[in-house]
Amino acid sequence: MKPLFFLLAGTLILVSCSKPNPQQTIPGAAKTDFNQLEISPGFDWSSSIKGQLNVRIDNGFSHNGEELWITNEKGTVLQKREISHNHVIFNVLLPQTENFYIYHPLTGLRKRISGVGTVKLAPARTDITSGKKKTQANLLVNGSFSSPTLFSTSPLNHLGGAAALSYTGGWWTDASDYPDIYHNPGYFRIDAPGSAILSQTVAAKPNTAYRMRVYSNGLNGVPLSHTILNSSGQAVGGGHDLYDYFAPQGQGGPTQKTFTTPATAAYIQLSPWLSGSSYATFVELVELSTDSDGDGVSDSSDDYPNDGQRAYRENFPTSGYQTLAFEDLWPYKGDYDFNDVVITTQASVAEDANHKKVDMTFTVTHVWNGAGLHHGLAMMLYSDAGSLPVDVIKSVSGDAIQDPANPNGVIISPDINVDDVLNTHGYPSVYTFTITFTDNFSNNYSFIPVVPDMYIYRVQDRAHETHQYGYYGSSVSNVNLLYNTGDDAGNNGPFKTQSGLPWVVEIITASKTTYKPPREKTDMLQAYPQFQGWAESGGTLNTTWFDNWVTEKVYNR
Repeated sequence: MKPLFFLLAGTLILVSCSKPNPQQTIPGAAKTDFNQLEISPGFDWSSSIKGQLNVRIDNGFSHNGEELWITNEKGTVLQKREISHNHVIFNVLLPQTENFYIYHPLTGLRKRISGVGTVKLAPARTDITSGKKKTQANLLVNGSFSSPTLFSTSPLNHLGGAAALSYTGGWWTDASDYPDIYHNPGYFRIDAPGSAILSQTVAAKPNTAYRMRVYSNGLNGVPLSHTILNSSGQAVGGGHDLYDYFAPQGQGGPTQKTFTTPATAAYIQLSPWLSGSSYATFVELVELSTDSDGDGVSDSSDDYPNDGQRAYRENFPTSGYQTLAFEDLWPYKGDYDFNDVVITTQASVAEDANHKKVDMTFTVTHVWNGAGLHHGLAMMLYSDAGSLPVDVIKSVSGDAIQDPANPNGVIISPDINVDDVLNTHGYPSVYTFTITFTDNFSNNYSFIPVVPDMYIYRVQDRAHETHQYGYYGSSVSNVNLLYNTGDDAGNNGPFKTQSGLPWVVEIITASKTTYKPPREKTDMLQAYPQFQGWAESGGTLNTTWFDNWVTEKVYNR
């Protein structure tokens, strides 16, 4: 079944992530009984910015192949995405109490995230070499085509050879129809049906990462290829063609690719191909940095610079820690002290240089146990929009095992109470484990975000599970028998009462030690007086409620 929280994301009201006033409250009398809360339909009981962030480039130019980042206030990169069709989708889970930004590294454009939903960006066009945001020099001469100078070298082959090294320092062409290449300040053009290949050869360093880009315009796109040459001018290490497609306005580019030179590299030859009334307006070759592990991703962009199998990391939550506080008597309400089981989770997904998911490493901490029942701790993996299309777990290593009853599930502890007593993992109990993804999932479905659903189940009744609102039970759960029984109202969404009350509260914070569990039989509203304003406002007010407790009514862990 589908987790609902991301399905609801598109309809959420934008939530500000600016630092709130901790004393901000909503009008009305203070309540001390959780059952008296008046909750908006669809409230997800998550203290976070949560859901899909759809970023659309809206400046009249294509930026396909460039990257967008999510960063924090200090500039730390939290997520990276490649722009495709001038569009990027981020799935975010962020603390509300900090500032986060969408960042376009090629131009330095930064925009604060004010919530989930659709955001438009208009980066400045970066094809002018004098742009103040440009931090890396274009290695090509006349890359912006301001000069009409061309070397006619017909009939040399445009893919290289020792003779090509005689023409370093500018553009040359092998076109027999060289006189038909037209120049205006800012571009070269050739009319249909003619075609011509421009080339330029520049000195290169071995084992170094480079980025090539092309802007173009006209009726057709401009393919751009690169060839790596050794000191004798012979091709080594292969090459790659790019094709610059156009934005609807007819303005194209840039299309870009990052590549790493082999140890024998001495030169790089770039070749844009003009045909059919297309014209190139800007071509760029930029040295990025060394690539220590040789995976094609420069050290400056590689989250694992010394690991050739991994290149990019994406965290869950996007920043900070996830804390889940459980009531364990579902489908009955319980006492709403939210201290029966409290866990924190932090995880990271590793991807290779082609953005194929490799593995996912978790650190789960059982920070509090106030339950009279014995519970197991488990996890299911979902996509951002529901069940995963294939089995994703190839193997599990560390402090967990693959769930034999759920192909996409993991058993973290069969009895957390016993773990606490035996102190097998220390106290609080910390479980660290890694899931390796199946080849089928990595090769064919790596574009799908992986979202963990941490839940508890009763040791004496494996089928009796308690989940966050928005998730359904696993394949062995008895939720179908217990929906709409006791205090549960399945027609109001899974794991909610008729009035919208939950069995689990989620908190996303920078520190995993922020939440202090209320003392036994102490209502959450009495332990955290600002909780009411947060809950009844749909999470828009009192966003630091968990930092404002009544000392004598919480456990000071």
